[in-house]
Amino acid sequence: MHKDKKQGFSLIELSIVIVISGLLLSGIATSYYAYYSTYLYKQTFNKINSINSALSNYSAMNSRMPYPSAPALPLGDPNAGCECGVCGSGEAAACQYLEYTLPEGKCMPNGICKIAGATHTGVNPHAGPDPIYIGGIPYKTINQSVGAGLANAALQNTLDAWGYQINYAVSFASLSPATYGEGANGVIDIKTPDMINLDPAANYAIWSAGDNHMGAYTSDGIITVPCVPGEADYENCNNNYIFVTGLRSLVHNQYYFDDILYYSKYTLTQLWSFTAPGSSNIYNRNADYVGVGYPTGTPLGQELQVNGTLYSQGEIYVSNICDKGGKNCWAPNNFAGPASGTNASGNVCTAPAGQVRYVTELKDGSIKCSTSTIPVLAPSAGQSCPPGQFLVGFSSTGLICN
Repeated sequence: MHKDKKQGFSLIELSIVIVISGLLLSGIATSYYAYYSTYLYKQTFNKINSINSALSNYSAMNSRMPYPSAPALPLGDPNAGCECGVCGSGEAAACQYLEYTLPEGKCMPNGICKIAGATHTGVNPHAGPDPIYIGGIPYKTINQSVGAGLANAALQNTLDAWGYQINYAVSFASLSPATYGEGANGVIDIKTPDMINLDPAANYAIWSAGDNHMGAYTSDGIITVPCVPGEADYENCNNNYIFVTGLRSLVHNQYYFDDILYYSKYTLTQLWSFTAPGSSNIYNRNADYVGVGYPTGTPLGQELQVNGTLYSQGEIYVSNICDKGGKNCWAPNNFAGPASGTNASGNVCTAPAGQVRYVTELKDGSIKCSTSTIPVLAPSAGQSCPPGQFLVGFSSTGLICN
């Protein structure tokens, strides 16, 4: 009896092949999505830079910033892309309506909103906080004003790389030549997603709603993703005077933030600031927590966290260096100094009397000490700084004056 050996896959074998193929394709799809999302993010970032350059050209030629355009108008509408939502001769009347008639806290049917700003400034003749106007980028008004020589070819529309309109908010005082001034009378409050202050008085802000399109208008003038609390970028679409900017994080929890925001900033730029007046504790003023060596989207609980080996080529002035939980601390004598004192790890560089070995590396909970020693030099007595100089520190040989 002859038995045909040509048989196909069994259902179990076919199921295994399908599962393995699905896992492989899932990994490829995830990697591609991460790559493509980053590509769109960079494209939008570049466009926002172009928009800001165009706004700078407009303000330089007109001594003011433009009002927002109407985001609820489709891009094909004749009035789309003009400030105050009206092109031509009706533009001035529409802008006067926004300033004098539209109540604060209200939005027009064309999508332009008027909200209360952070403060009341001396240039505002109306009672209460200065208003902020929110809408789209008035690209037609900008291009018509600056002329062909300065018109930006990328400003033919103001859609981000996801196909949604880029947003624009501007302070009241920036809209009139009588009150306009770079860095003057802004009432837009810029914060990190954790509500740390970056600038309490910005003049204007430009932003894209990013991957999730929350609160953004399509090219047809429609909001497809409503503004819903629960994520950090909610603050950029809830129509109040606070706007946030931070590091990009696509983890869908309270740390999620995908908006791309530029704002005009006039305060002195500080990378570090004290936590309170008179405090010796400082914090990092980056737009969000900063992690070195952590995967993208990892929730961080401190302003600066390092996952890996830390090298320093300068001087460190601290009483202790500890882990995040405040344990496993390193005492200063671990870094340099004679063999005195103890600490949790017992790592101390020892040397003969009158000599010092110094730390060359900290790694995996241990230190490495220099193979050579240097002498301990006692400062000379009776030293003082020359006239007109101040004492700023001490060295192994004496005072440091400046």
